[in-house]
Amino acid sequence: MDGDWILNMTQAMYYSPSKGSFYTPELQAVYEASGSWPGDLVSLTQEEYDTVMSAQGEGKYISPGEDGYPSIADSKPISQEEAIQAASRKQAALLSSAMSAISLWQTELQLGTITDDEKAQLVAWLAYIKLLKAVDTSTAPDITWPTAPAAA
Repeated sequence: MDGDWILNMTQAMYYSPSKGSFYTPELQAVYEASGSWPGDLVSLTQEEYDTVMSAQGEGKYISPGEDGYPSIADSKPISQEEAIQAASRKQAALLSSAMSAISLWQTELQLGTITDDEKAQLVAWLAYIKLLKAVDTSTAPDITWPTAPAAA
């Protein structure tokens, strides 16, 4: 079995520009049986496949070129809706972190055991929380995030 895998990895790969996906010749019968074998496949050597796969990464993705072959392009811009969702997740995470940072100081304040320095930190973090809550995530990605108070 291991020898078969090594042999199969040297065979050509296929790329479908319409699907943006790679297909192995070994699975052609399975795809054809399910009616999902694309009609626009281009053949790649293992070396071509390895080259394009190793070129993708941060800020880069595989995209069909004008000739139908895979090429490397700059990252896809995200939609406004995706930017808003990402900003909302960031806002929630920052708020959670800030609330966690102040929990001990709030308890110390209630018990009357808080120091003046801790009280100043609590006030600074509460101001930061207000600023975070005021962030309008619907303007994403054009958001200026408030800066968290410096740790004491």
